[in-house]
Amino acid sequence: MKKIFSIILSLCLFGSAYGTTFTTDCGNTVSITATPATGYHFTQWQDGNTDNPRQVEVKSSANYAASFAPNEYTILFVNEDGTELQKSLFAYGTMPTYSGPTPTKPASAQHNYTFAGWSPAIATVTGDATYTATYTTSVNNYTLTLLGENGVVTGAGTYEYGSVVTISATPLECYQFKQWSDGDTNATREITITDDIELEAIFEVITYTITVESTNQEHGTVTIEVVGTQDDTPSTPSASIGAFSVSATKQVAFSRGNLQYTQSTNTWSFAENQWDYIGTENVVGGEVSPDSIYGDFKEGNALADKIDLFGWSTTSTYFGVYASSNTGDFSGSFVDWGTNQIGNEVPNTWRTLTYDEWHYLRYARTNADSLCGVAQVNGVNGLIFLPDNWTCPDGITFKSQFSATSCRDCYAAYQTFTADQWSKLEKAGAVFLPASGVRRPLFDVQRVQYSAFYWSSTVDILAIDENEIYAFVFTARYTDLPLQWRTGGRSVRLVKDL
Repeated sequence: MKKIFSIILSLCLFGSAYGTTFTTDCGNTVSITATPATGYHFTQWQDGNTDNPRQVEVKSSANYAASFAPNEYTILFVNEDGTELQKSLFAYGTMPTYSGPTPTKPASAQHNYTFAGWSPAIATVTGDATYTATYTTSVNNYTLTLLGENGVVTGAGTYEYGSVVTISATPLECYQFKQWSDGDTNATREITITDDIELEAIFEVITYTITVESTNQEHGTVTIEVVGTQDDTPSTPSASIGAFSVSATKQVAFSRGNLQYTQSTNTWSFAENQWDYIGTENVVGGEVSPDSIYGDFKEGNALADKIDLFGWSTTSTYFGVYASSNTGDFSGSFVDWGTNQIGNEVPNTWRTLTYDEWHYLRYARTNADSLCGVAQVNGVNGLIFLPDNWTCPDGITFKSQFSATSCRDCYAAYQTFTADQWSKLEKAGAVFLPASGVRRPLFDVQRVQYSAFYWSSTVDILAIDENEIYAFVFTARYTDLPLQWRTGGRSVRLVKDL
């Protein structure tokens, strides 16, 4: 009688056994084969035999277990230029990982590069694969610094690589532009930004020939001597360094202080510092009294000799140097304050912003909301405007926008700057409008250091009431462009076109 034996085959996959039983006669020879699944390879039978297929002579029942292991594949990580970063073996079905330092790509003059990931996206291992580092690209920004003693230079700021920037140099009175520090003799020119650039505009004193003579030397002689020098002329530019967009196509520079008028000398000037204001001293006589709503006010009996709160500027009011509650006294068309000679500058150097320009500056220019903020500067409350291309000076933190409430103390609570800190902000192009208050039609000044009212040159657009003029108004909490009566005294901050 033949003996019949059972052959049991089992496959070992990750510790699990999957078997099949085969019955055959004693003395037969059988072939057993282990077939790996995709991604795996046969390693050995349980008795250590590695033949596959394997020939077995049947003498007894037996169990043959085949073991398998996942294949390993070469996974290569390379930089964008093909440089090998990591080469490793990973088992089939696993997720490869990169364990080296973050890949980098050298910056160029134009661009910086930041590692963004791998291409293609990392996936579970099914075979050999290569992953290449990818990068995001950003254009480098560079600073254009402009200097110029005895003149005004415009165009400084921070720009992207490749930007073409127009710069200009305007001399003060008694000076003329000579050249830029790089030798270029064009006062207005274009600069292509490829690196940090510092240029100085060089101005020189204009020299004139004065000839004196006597018509008859027997009757007398004539001599001449210098009794005043150019050093007597103020050398501080009256315009801000920064450029401020007031429309999609126009930029201006602000005067470095509110407009002031001295009646006894019939002279116009700008305040020495941007934070200077006259306040209650715009009027004489009376007493300063507390007002729970608006702060101090002063009831006087006449305009002071030096003032900076003006009524509506017409020919009948001599540029608003007038106090009356009768709107008829302020009749007539607007006459711009800038038509005057202000300081040593020729007439028509300056002008008043329109309603549309104030509105664009505050609300419509690029990043408008981040380019203004209330603050107290050197102990004075007010509003700061930043130029279009703003870079905050090192060591200074500027907080844009406004306080949650309106009050005199809210400005300082929001942010404060010392005189030294403001000097850095001013050199970077910032402009400060002090909260200079308002004069009602006659002789009382209110809201000093609580709010400010700055005239525009625009009469009521709807022509409902030509006695009402638009003004730019702010408190610690908000800004607005409401209509105001011609008869009230308000501040003036002039600009010049760039």
